[in-house]
Amino acid sequence: MHSLLLQTPMKYLEGNKNGKYIVFCSSIEDMKAKIEAAPELFKRVNANIEIRQVSSDENDVAKNERTLRNFEEDKNPETLKLLFCVNMLNEGYHLKDLDGGIMMRSTASPTLYTQQFGRIVSAGKKGDTVLIDLVNNIDAI
Repeated sequence: MHSLLLQTPMKYLEGNKNGKYIVFCSSIEDMKAKIEAAPELFKRVNANIEIRQVSSDENDVAKNERTLRNFEEDKNPETLKLLFCVNMLNEGYHLKDLDGGIMMRSTASPTLYTQQFGRIVSAGKKGDTVLIDLVNNIDAI
């Protein structure tokens, strides 16, 4: 992803520099690359970023549960909170106080798109919820 293309979408996060966002990725390798790029991608929003990650490939269920709980309980007003995930949070798990989501995983599946979209909008947060679709999924379904 070219950083020039990301400047415009990221402006929608600037109003909430300490928000909580899910970042959907397509694979472990993709997630690692996105996590490595995150400081540059999100520096305009907040240079102080707390990054967490969960994956269905993680064999330690307790570790994933701790990560999700820590993400939900993080109230630090100084940090932007990002939860990168692969094949998790698509269905059945609702995170509290989520400010939005960033789709960095392309899909042609209306079901998967709806499930990911549902994780974001059903978060129970009052106010606006932000969805940034960096891979243009809406046109693929």
